[in-house]
Amino acid sequence: MFVSAHADSVFAEDVDTTVTHKEGTYYGAGITDDARGLAAMLSIVRAFTTNKLSIKGKIIFGATVGEEGVGDLRGVKAFFDHHTEVDGFISIDAVSPTEIIYLGTGSYRYEVTISGPGGHSFGAFGTPSALHVAAKVAAKLTEYDVTDVPKTTFNIGSIQGGTSPTAIAEFARMTIDLRSNGNLQLQAIDDYLHQALATAINEESTRAPLGKLHIP
Repeated sequence: MFVSAHADSVFAEDVDTTVTHKEGTYYGAGITDDARGLAAMLSIVRAFTTNKLSIKGKIIFGATVGEEGVGDLRGVKAFFDHHTEVDGFISIDAVSPTEIIYLGTGSYRYEVTISGPGGHSFGAFGTPSALHVAAKVAAKLTEYDVTDVPKTTFNIGSIQGGTSPTAIAEFARMTIDLRSNGNLQLQAIDDYLHQALATAINEESTRAPLGKLHIP
C-alpha cells in the first residue's frame, strides 16, 4: 500500500506564500492544496508510531512532486514505475476533508511548441505563422463533442508566442489539459488533439507555403 500527498503547489510570482498563525489556525497559499494533505499524512504516521499499531503487509508513506501543471503526476508515476509490487494507493488531496474519491480520472497534459521561420508581417507575407497554428488548434478543440458520462474535459491553459504585431510569429507555445473518467474517451480526445495539431499545421502550411513549420 502506498499513501501519499503531493508536496508541490504552483503560484504566480506575485503571490505571497508566507504562512501566518492566528488563534490556533495557519493561513497561507496552498494550505488546502496540498499542505493539509501532507499534514494529514504525517499525522497518520505519528498515530501508527505513537500507538505502536501492527499491520498486515507493508505501508509506504511518501510525498510526491510533479503533480501540478505540466508535471502531470510525474512523481507518483515514477514511484509506480519502480514499485510494481504495490497493490493499493491512497492519495490525500481534496478541498473537502469529508470527500472520498474511489475512482481515478485519467489525464494527459501537454506543452506544445510550434516553430517556423518568422518574418515581416508585410514583406514576408506568405510565410506560415506558428501562432496561427495555435489558434487553429484551439478552435478545433472547442468543437470537440465531449461526453458527460463518463465526464470528459479539455482546457487550453495558456498560449504564448510571437514578438510584435508586425512580425510573423516564429514560435508559439500552448499548455493543454485533457481529462476523462473513461479510458476510451480519454484516448479518443487525445487522438483528436494530435490530429487537430497535424491538420492545423497542414492548413497553415497550405495557406502560407513560404517556409516550413515544425514541432521541435
